[in-house]
Amino acid sequence: MSKLWWALLLLIGMGVHARSVGTERITVLTSPTPVLSEYDPVDNSHGLSVDLAIGIIRQAQQDYIIRSQPFARTVRDTQEKPFSVSGIIARTPERENDFYWITPVVENQVVLYARIDSPLVNADVNLPDSLDTVAVMRNDFRSAQARSLNAKTIVSLNSWEQAVGAVIKGRIQTVLFSPAGLATLCQKQSYDCNQLAPVAHLPGYYLYLAMARIPANEALAGKLKKAATEFKKSARYQQIMYKARDTLAKSGITATVTPQLLSLVTSNDTAPPSAALWVLADNLPYFVEPDGNGNLTGYSAYLVRDILDKAGISAPVLLTPWPRIIREINTKPNVMTLSLARTPAREHKFYWITPVTRSRHGLFGRSTDNTVPYDSLALVPKDRPVAVRELDYRADQLTELGFTVLPFASWDEAIYAVLEGQAQWVYTSDARINVLCKQDKNLCNKLSEVAPKQITTTYIAVSRHRTDPTLIDTLRLAANEVKQSAQYAQWATDWSNKMIQVQHVPVHLDQGVVNLWPSKDHQ
Repeated sequence: MSKLWWALLLLIGMGVHARSVGTERITVLTSPTPVLSEYDPVDNSHGLSVDLAIGIIRQAQQDYIIRSQPFARTVRDTQEKPFSVSGIIARTPERENDFYWITPVVENQVVLYARIDSPLVNADVNLPDSLDTVAVMRNDFRSAQARSLNAKTIVSLNSWEQAVGAVIKGRIQTVLFSPAGLATLCQKQSYDCNQLAPVAHLPGYYLYLAMARIPANEALAGKLKKAATEFKKSARYQQIMYKARDTLAKSGITATVTPQLLSLVTSNDTAPPSAALWVLADNLPYFVEPDGNGNLTGYSAYLVRDILDKAGISAPVLLTPWPRIIREINTKPNVMTLSLARTPAREHKFYWITPVTRSRHGLFGRSTDNTVPYDSLALVPKDRPVAVRELDYRADQLTELGFTVLPFASWDEAIYAVLEGQAQWVYTSDARINVLCKQDKNLCNKLSEVAPKQITTTYIAVSRHRTDPTLIDTLRLAANEVKQSAQYAQWATDWSNKMIQVQHVPVHLDQGVVNLWPSKDHQ
């Protein structure tokens, strides 16, 4: 074969390879489910969850195939296989770190049903002491909820038809299901569901479009999340949602279309978690500080107000001491803070809404000590005390490296502790030192760098403990829209210019994040 043909084949091979990178065919996994996954030959639709997945995948300019299979296999394959997604995965605390949660699809309820002639229907019965058997579908997340009811026996069946039918026939005492699911199932199977009555209402849930949290899916998950944000602004999204709503209405089920999902929660359910959002902020010069009139001013204060307004959430920003912020965000749901450093140790402890600042932090000591800078923090002697702010993440880093840590109530106290000889070094950001230098012009001459600086990014973050994931998606979408707006670009630029020209604090904006050091143009 001639060299020309070899070269041509090589180019063809290279072209095929290049085309395959980043354009993997996505498998949309699903299981037959009324409204969510059922084929309609009239308009060639596949049900709410499948059509939503297809729309997002097309928005991302990816290819796809649809595979319908038993529910248990769909959950297992979605959790394990690369380039596979499903829109019928319930988001639960137990599953939180097993999936990439692309976007919410449906908000639903969980109700415990029994036969209408069951003693359990009597409100005076102590439910946990009276429950013998609970039916659920195999591999469904409601198995964990059934265990929380202290049922003597949990019966896992292959389908909801079997589970509901067994209770109607009196073979099993109760079933955990949703009102919408029960209504559509009874209509489809011609079951007499008037024989069933609700016994208890359990915490609701959200179905998500999700994919396995494995390295092979990381880049694709990010791409699909961005595509989901864009697709949910489209007319096609509205078409899919309103068709599902109208289909459910034919079965007597009330559904509400929102910008994020289809809600099957009735108006008499509990108030949305956004109503209880608690926004706590530490006093940070130029970012969050009182203006003397009872209001908070600064970059972070402006940003979070815009995000909350865009999300339709009304919540005041409360100035709060840092130790209390850390305590509350670690233990309570729906707690937001405006400046939390994102570290590997914290990655799965909080929800990260949007980045705010990047700062360079390092180890600083007295200039009069004439300390020769060390090449890394690990090489610094560990037998000398290091000052930090109380409950700051840097204290944990130092402790892990073997340093003796001296905590102080504020960074100001920690820095001056070094100058006064209470500590050998302070582990802080050069931005914090620059702020203090404006108050004490000699301070910068008194401190020198002991070890190379590292970059840390702070975020607006929300507590993970029992916080509604849909609230997080709403906040993230709002933050993305705010940072892409012309209004944000204008006030953020004005703030940055004022910092440089009036306050003489070196900052520059980089894709919606404030870098706390000079740009190349101002160095």
